[in-house]
Amino acid sequence: MQIKKYFIYLLWIALLSSVASYAADKTFFIKPVINLGVGYGFSEDDAVTKVTFESQPLMIINTKGAGAHGMIYQAAVGLDMKYQAYYAGTRFGYQKSNIIQSIIIKIPADASELKIDGGLYSSYLLTGRAGYFLNEKVILYLEGGYMWSTAGAESYDDGVKIADDTLKQHGPLLALGTMLNLTDHLLLDLNINYVDYCSTELPSAISSFERTSVESLNFAALLSVTYRF
Repeated sequence: MQIKKYFIYLLWIALLSSVASYAADKTFFIKPVINLGVGYGFSEDDAVTKVTFESQPLMIINTKGAGAHGMIYQAAVGLDMKYQAYYAGTRFGYQKSNIIQSIIIKIPADASELKIDGGLYSSYLLTGRAGYFLNEKVILYLEGGYMWSTAGAESYDDGVKIADDTLKQHGPLLALGTMLNLTDHLLLDLNINYVDYCSTELPSAISSFERTSVESLNFAALLSVTYRF
């Protein structure tokens, strides 16, 4: 009985030692993170205007925007995981942006000129990350996910304001990034991403026979400070 008791004690001590060693091992962890960042974004918008008569299509007018750029501010939370030299993570974030541009559409059907002043105002994103520790301090990763955005569009027909619309845009997000471990808890995160928004129709019609949809492609570079608990 004594031998059996000592054996159980030794087994218990060995188990506790292995758990403590595993917890202290820096080759594996799962930790929550918070993130604050600032960046700059570029937007390319295309407008597609469909002219119909008695429900029959007459023409489709494709118009490219002049391009836009502006500041982006981001706050995010998530999880980081490390296993040996492999990295995985997830982020749920909110972005506030100020990216404004104008699109001018000439309508041959009635010789009118439509101007759309639009802007991307706010977004939510949900992403996953996968990467590799190049060394103890530097991580290189790929990121993919989805973004939901709110944009605005003011429409003018020959200089007269005819609509003030709020658009809900959404689309897939892809990114390439790198993180630098400054300390055990503090990191710098450089992220370059693009979002390909699905086509969105302006809620307000230009007229009874003209409708306009907007397609957007956004590029952004963000520099963030991340705190890992």
